[in-house]
Amino acid sequence: MSRKTQLFNLDHGLSETELDKVVQAYKSITKIRNNFQHALEVASNEEETRLMLVQAGQEMVAAAQAQDLDFETYSQIMEAVNNDEDLRRQLAHKLKEKSSC
Repeated sequence: MSRKTQLFNLDHGLSETELDKVVQAYKSITKIRNNFQHALEVASNEEETRLMLVQAGQEMVAAAQAQDLDFETYSQIMEAVNNDEDLRRQLAHKLKEKSSC
C-alpha cells in the first residue's frame, strides 16, 4: 500500500482536508470528461477518437495528482462514495458548499 493510499483510510472516513482534495479532483475530472465527451461526438475517425481518449485520461490523472492524489486512490475513493451513503452525502454536501463559494 502506498503512502498516499494510507492517507485515505476509508474505514475511518475522510478528513475535511482529504474530502476537499477529492472534491477539487472530482470537479476537475468531471469538467475534463464533459469537454471530451463533446469533442468525441464530433471526432472524424477512430484514430482521432483514440488520441482524444488518451489525452483525456492523461488530463484526468493530472487533475487527481494536482490534488496530491494518485488516480488509483481517487478511483478507490469514488468507488467507496458509490457504495457508502454517508460518504456520498458528505461529498454532495461539500460539492454544494464549494459551488456556492
